[in-house]
Amino acid sequence: MQETTQNGQDTWKSSIEMARDHFNKGLKELGKAGQQAKSQGKVAWRSAQERMREAFEEVKVKGASTWDETRERGEEFIETSREYVASNPMKAIGYSALAGLVIGLLLFSDRKRETPR
Repeated sequence: MQETTQNGQDTWKSSIEMARDHFNKGLKELGKAGQQAKSQGKVAWRSAQERMREAFEEVKVKGASTWDETRERGEEFIETSREYVASNPMKAIGYSALAGLVIGLLLFSDRKRETPR
C-alpha cells in the first residue's frame, strides 16, 4: 500500500509540476501578447494622431480659403451697393424707408398682440 501512496504522491507531484509549467508558459505567452498589444497600441495611437493632424491642417486650409472667399464676396457686395446708391439715390432712400417700415411693423405688431385688453 505504501507503494500506491508513494506512486500517488509522485503522480500528484508530477501533475502539479506539469500544471505549474503550463501556467508559467501561459504567463510568459500572456506577457508577450501584452507587450505586442502595447507596441501595436502605440503604433495605432501615433497613426491616429498623424491622421488627426492631417485632417486639422486640411480643415484649416479650407476654412481659410472659405473665409477669404466670403470676405471678398462681402467686399464686392458692399462696393456694388455703394455704386447702386450713388447712381440711384432716390430708389435707395425709398428701399431703406420701406425696409424700416416693414421691420417696425414686425416688431410692434407682436407688442399689440401681447398687450392685455
